[in-house]
Amino acid sequence: RGPDGGFFFTDQVRTIARVTTTGKLTKFGITPPADGVRSMVAGPDGHLWFAAQRTPAVFRMTTKGAVTHLWTPPGAPKAWESFGGMAADPDGPVWVAQPWANKITRLSCRS
Repeated sequence: RGPDGGFFFTDQVRTIARVTTTGKLTKFGITPPADGVRSMVAGPDGHLWFAAQRTPAVFRMTTKGAVTHLWTPPGAPKAWESFGGMAADPDGPVWVAQPWANKITRLSCRS
């Protein structure tokens, strides 16, 4: 469930879509530097947060489809290593699993 009440989902390639409870579908194309969508959560800041498919990078998308690159961890592999998953605390951070580093990172959601 997205921050605006719509249901957001991904084809894990280059599309994030939103469907309303009345069935209206809106698709948002994800362009480079994002190379697809691996995992996605609704952040407490009113945006969607997602991890790239083939590179370790985190992006934030508004409910209107504007995408911002937020973070690539220092020392991360350059390609074919992505984050394992994400979780969001309704009142705080977004958590991101980094399998290649054997750790979980806490990201602030302050706008």
